[in-house]
Amino acid sequence: MNLEKAFEELRHGILLLDPEVGTPEKVPVMHSILDEAYKAYRAGDRKKGAYLVQDFQDMIFKRED
Repeated sequence: MNLEKAFEELRHGILLLDPEVGTPEKVPVMHSILDEAYKAYRAGDRKKGAYLVQDFQDMIFKRED
């Protein structure tokens, strides 16, 4: 899988999120984070890209109580 395909899959995965996680407020933020992570990886900044992907994961897996 190449970089473009990997990020395409991540973006597509947002559509499959539980509505409690993928709220209308969070979805644009998730897309923005993925866009920035993709740009970072394309620019060769793997560290920044990895941190942004981690931020994306945190939005998906951590619930606010």
